[in-house]
Amino acid sequence: MSMQTDGLTGGVLLAALGWTMWALAMFTDTTLGRTTNMFGNLFGRGMIAALFPLTAFAFTTTIIGILIEPTGFYETTPGTVLGAIFALLFLVSCSVGLAIFFFDIPLPKWAYPEYHAKRRKARHP
Repeated sequence: MSMQTDGLTGGVLLAALGWTMWALAMFTDTTLGRTTNMFGNLFGRGMIAALFPLTAFAFTTTIIGILIEPTGFYETTPGTVLGAIFALLFLVSCSVGLAIFFFDIPLPKWAYPEYHAKRRKARHP
């Protein structure tokens, strides 16, 4: 397996894991959703609200970049700009996610799983 395939496989798995854990914790009341929510709450509220989706977004942009690279598009001027945008998106999403996680920056109430659980419970008594 080549280095590119290894990076792509790892990126897809990490992105899928991040998006899945975030969606389960935010939008389901299943056993798996409650377990993910419990796991995220061990590390603070910012884990589910910010770190899961933002790091998954960072891995998603990296996957797109790895998929585009063999076409040679990055050697053109628009490709260089797109590569710079992807790198910036990766850095910003990781930095913001870590800042929210470490400094416990408050987010809007709809960003937390408790808000969605309360809404689900109100709709389905």
